[in-house]
Amino acid sequence: MLAQPPENMFLSWFFAYLQLQTKLLLSSFYSSDITIPSELGKHLDERYVQNALKATGESLPIDNQRTFDPSTLSADNQKLLAAARYSSVAYCPENSIRQWACGSKCDYFTNTRVVSHFKTDVLGGSGFLAIEKSKTDGDVAILSFKGSESVSDWVSGLWHAGTDSTLSLNDESKRLYSGFHMAYLFIKSKAIKELTKLHDETKFSELIITGHGQGGALAVLAGLDILENLNPEYKVEVVTFGAPRIGDPAFANHVNKVFAEHRASLTRVINSNDLVPHLPLSPVFQHHSNEVWVNYETVQTCKDAEEDPKCSNSLKSYSILPHLYIWDVVFGPMCN
Repeated sequence: MLAQPPENMFLSWFFAYLQLQTKLLLSSFYSSDITIPSELGKHLDERYVQNALKATGESLPIDNQRTFDPSTLSADNQKLLAAARYSSVAYCPENSIRQWACGSKCDYFTNTRVVSHFKTDVLGGSGFLAIEKSKTDGDVAILSFKGSESVSDWVSGLWHAGTDSTLSLNDESKRLYSGFHMAYLFIKSKAIKELTKLHDETKFSELIITGHGQGGALAVLAGLDILENLNPEYKVEVVTFGAPRIGDPAFANHVNKVFAEHRASLTRVINSNDLVPHLPLSPVFQHHSNEVWVNYETVQTCKDAEEDPKCSNSLKSYSILPHLYIWDVVFGPMCN
């Protein structure tokens, strides 16, 4: 059960801060050795991009030679691509989402109906619940959470994050970042109520929970909450994109255990050398398992450990640019 967070843990914050200073002193932490395909560059919201680039002082290089063909992806990765598109839709204005009139972001899904939209002032958290009708495989419910619209400020905040929130009032052994925790607590009541009502009405067979960046953190918390407290009869699949670390190793292990016990799917997708998934800093924070590391058309599944040293953790430098897109999907508030 998710509970109200207690006071900050100064020591965990201080330890993370020292780690940051060490990395900045000993290495070139940021890398600009990455380009954006021209077809994606046209769809990036300029203000959102410039705000994001403030975090690292990078520029936005456009490569007119690079293209992407979605048909090159496997069937499993096509499902990840669809989840990324739903994560992207969550950035659109509420009215556009409710009417499913968010331009090309919505055009990929012709059988989708929005059921509800929810939001909170905490970290600007918001999301929507939708149902995708199917004539053959059973209806699929979509629970999608929006990432941060102020990427620079948000990334700066993650440098100093501490595990200052407990998962339960009765169990302080598992700790997580209170910002994500509080944002979900303010959203969960409406989201869970609407989800339960939707299942009563449609008997959907599968629930896909997804989100980008901060939205990915909320997606994991929602999946954990639903599995532990609703014990759903439908299939649950959580897919996150560029999500930061949420809690400490005990929390990560708890997430892995709960999803395994319920035979639910949990995938965290990292694009190239995206900086955000490497924040807040380890070992105070740790990811759950099942990383999928994407480098353009190359997709590597990493299941050896919670944070496989052979995947994105093998890199020595990171960039904010890969956080703004994946494959042919652009994340941010541009909806046309």
